[in-house]
Formats: sequence, C-alpha cells, structure tokens
Amino acid sequence: MLRIDDRTLCSVPPQWTDLIAEDPEVVMSHGRALLRVVDLLELANLVAHLSRERRFGASVKRKDKYAAL
Repeated sequence: MLRIDDRTLCSVPPQWTDLIAEDPEVVMSHGRALLRVVDLLELANLVAHLSRERRFGASVKRKDKYAAL
C-alpha cells in the first residue's frame, strides 16, 4: 500500500516493492534497469490518475488495481 496523503491510500504492484524476488529482466540488465517497461507504464497511469484526482478535488473510486480510497 502507498499512502499519498491523510485521505488517500493506493495499492501498488508487488513488483514495485522489495517483497518479491528480483525480475529476471532487471537481473540481466546488471542493475541498470530498476523497473520493467510494463512497470513504468503502470506507474505513469497511476501518476496520471492521482494528478486528475488532485486537479478536480474529488476522490474517484477505481475498479482496476489502484483503488483510491
């Protein structure tokens, strides 16, 4: 879980944490790549969603992986 502020809590994929084993793509890159392309795309979507929420001042419930509370 990722706490954005006092009212917003989001779930994040376990690949973004140190709770799972390193991804073979990251290992093969010898540490040059911290995230896979798919992870960066998911992160960009999450940032865009949070930016829209902040801009419009409303908490929007999401049906996908990132449930904003």
